Amino acid sequence: MLKKEQDRISGEIEDCQGRLETLKDGDDGIKETINLALEMASKCHKAYLKSRPDIRRKFNQAFFKKILIKDKKISELHYTNHFGLLLNPGSSKNDLVAVVGLEPTTRGL
Repeated sequence: MLKKEQDRISGEIEDCQGRLETLKDGDDGIKETINLALEMASKCHKAYLKSRPDIRRKFNQAFFKKILIKDKKISELHYTNHFGLLLNPGSSKNDLVAVVGLEPTTRGL
C-alpha cells in the first residue's frame, strides 16, 4: 500500500515538473511579445511622422483613450489598456500580475 502511494506521488511530481517546464517555455514567448511591443512603441514616432492623417488617427486611437490639451500643451494622457500598463510611469508589476501569481490558488497537499 505504501509503494502504491509513493508511485502515485512520484507520478504527480513528474506531472508537475512537466507543467513547470511548459510554463517556463511559455514565459519566453510572453517576454518576447512584451519586448516587441515596447520596441514598436519606441519606434512608432518616426512612422507616425511619415504617415497620412488617417493612419495617424489610428496610431492615436491605439495608444490613447484621451488626450487633454490646455493652453496648447498636453495636460493629461490617458493610455489605452494595452499600452497603459507598459507606458504609464505609475504602473507596477502588480498591475500586470495578480498578487497571488500566474497560477490559480490550489488546496494544500
